[in-house]
Amino acid sequence: MKFFSEFLIQKFGTPLYRIPVDIGLGCPHRGQKKYERCFFCAEDGSLARHLPPKMEIEEQVALGIDYVKKRYGENCGYIAYIQAFTGTNAALEKLRKIYDR
Repeated sequence: MKFFSEFLIQKFGTPLYRIPVDIGLGCPHRGQKKYERCFFCAEDGSLARHLPPKMEIEEQVALGIDYVKKRYGENCGYIAYIQAFTGTNAALEKLRKIYDR
């Protein structure tokens, strides 16, 4: 299998549309003197710009599901993912609590 999308189609029998989730933690590589820029994200990050700031994760997912269903149909599949630039800059226990939600 070459692409993750192929794996998802094989596993779930349908394409899955992404629902970005911004958990607002920032990037662990930025703001450190030894790193001027991040090697992984765009200069302004890759935030879920369509979402209002500080929205609860559950609300973000609900809005994402509504959007995907309106755009691709009621029976489409979807998968939530933590948007780049937002998901790693916290202690393990805090991350675990957020990810478990």
